[in-house]
Amino acid sequence: MHPIWDIPEIVEFILDFLSTRDAAVLTAVRRAFWRTALPYIWREIDTFYKLILLLPEDALSKWYGDGIAVRRLFVGRDLGTANGPVGKPFTLKRHLQESDWERFLVYSRYTKKLSVILSDETLKDYLPIFANLPATPILPNLTSTQFEVSEISRDQSLETMSTFLPQTISEVQILVVATGAVFSTGRVLQALREEITLPDLKSFAIKGFIYPTPYLTRGITELLLSQHGIQNLDISIGSGSQILELIHSVGELPHLRQLRSRALQWEGSFDRSSRILFPSLEAFEIRGSPSFIYAVLDCIGSEHMRSVQVFVYGSSYGDDLEAYVTLMSRCLVSIGRFTHLKTLDLELTTPISGGLLDHVWTCESIEALRLVGVDLGPLETEETHPSWMTTTWPRLTKVELKSTFNSV
Repeated sequence: MHPIWDIPEIVEFILDFLSTRDAAVLTAVRRAFWRTALPYIWREIDTFYKLILLLPEDALSKWYGDGIAVRRLFVGRDLGTANGPVGKPFTLKRHLQESDWERFLVYSRYTKKLSVILSDETLKDYLPIFANLPATPILPNLTSTQFEVSEISRDQSLETMSTFLPQTISEVQILVVATGAVFSTGRVLQALREEITLPDLKSFAIKGFIYPTPYLTRGITELLLSQHGIQNLDISIGSGSQILELIHSVGELPHLRQLRSRALQWEGSFDRSSRILFPSLEAFEIRGSPSFIYAVLDCIGSEHMRSVQVFVYGSSYGDDLEAYVTLMSRCLVSIGRFTHLKTLDLELTTPISGGLLDHVWTCESIEALRLVGVDLGPLETEETHPSWMTTTWPRLTKVELKSTFNSV
């Protein structure tokens, strides 16, 4: 093989473009690639059970009448239902010794991002493991943890969560995977606020198909306000009015740079905010109805905004297109306040006239433009976009135009 492949930097450059699976395949091409590829293979782990498999085989239990060993470890959440993995809780055959963790620690030190299932079944699985932890931290370089929350009993302990939140953590994501897990999610938030000493987070997300109760809303608010260094925030649970309430309650996060949001219930009436929120915001992504999107756009900061992505989902306006167009006009007027905007991505299920783009002519710094569902005429494509675009936005270098949304 050519000696160029002995240069680790060349291999690392290639690995940057490969998935975890492809990086593992690359190691089979040449044994020398193994050491270079190792951090790429183990940097993102989609279930903690994959790391448990690194413990000695003779220490792990077996179950199921068909003789399949440690089945849940191999498949993780894929074996589960909406309420978590199925099967009997596993137990250890023996107590783990310090030496049993050697192989685990060799690989886990490369793990930067980890997904952890929180359910009654998995929490019972973790307990015997964590009762025999080594003196060395088992996730020393972890920076991002995603908790996949399912149904958790009231008497179930959440003390094992702290193991997945070392002081190196900068990002926490809560993904609610069971529609009935509102109370469980509240318990997880309470543990994060009161039972675990969190470092200063830079990123927080809570997502799922649930509608938060006042208790849950208060828990999210209190957690976010206790974290003064949050730069990236994703609130994608509940109705538009519930999300707007949350946004108003944490609107003074001083360092927030990126905000994402998706409303489950699209329509509704929203009160205007009496103040501008998130004055340092640089990137904004929102999905929902025109009324919800306008209510949020109308109250967020503008001076530093560089990127806006708006996905307008099916409305319930019926034949009242005038009301729809009015709301979309207001949305675009609000975007027009972002005079330093560089990227605009607008996607609609109900088309609007290209004439409404007049409202964003004030964004003279736009470099990338993507429009889906904006009627610009049959001859206007990326290759033949009209000269008025380059006149209005002289820095425009990237254009993607589609007259209709794919799903319509």
